Amino acid sequence: MGERVTQVELIVRAIKSLRSAHDPFVPLKQIYLRVERDARLEGMAEVWEMDSLHSTIRGVINNSVVGGARGDGLFVRHRARTGSYALSGRGERAR
Repeated sequence: MGERVTQVELIVRAIKSLRSAHDPFVPLKQIYLRVERDARLEGMAEVWEMDSLHSTIRGVINNSVVGGARGDGLFVRHRARTGSYALSGRGERAR
């Protein structure tokens, strides 16, 4: 059986694939859609609660944002654009 992907990995992948060269910040709504799609492709829809996935994604990002509860600082919140996130240096190196 293959290795299961984590929600953090899917969020990092989503931001990497959705950002542009001119703007590294991605709206949360786009992150939701990409993570949901990728979770289904990875076969995680049967493992995770898909009905509450959006809340879970938001919680993971908020806990892993620079200065967040986990302290891993993978994500950066845009100061002026509510609900837009980019990867920190540590997030760039994440799998």
